[in-house]
Amino acid sequence: MSKKDDMSIISLLARSKKRINVLKSLEKEDKIPSKISKDINDNSNHVSKYLKTLKEADLVECLNEEDK
Repeated sequence: MSKKDDMSIISLLARSKKRINVLKSLEKEDKIPSKISKDINDNSNHVSKYLKTLKEADLVECLNEEDK
């Protein structure tokens, strides 16, 4: 990973504490969005958006893309 990539990730995370909370929630085990939502005390629609952004940055991986 380049310094530019590192700075992009740092910038992405710095703009939203909730994204960091999502990553912390996933630190020890895989979870579904509703469980993450409860862990970080946020709306599941918001969690889905955070996850999408984190996935686009290659920070998380969806294990069941075909499930909604």
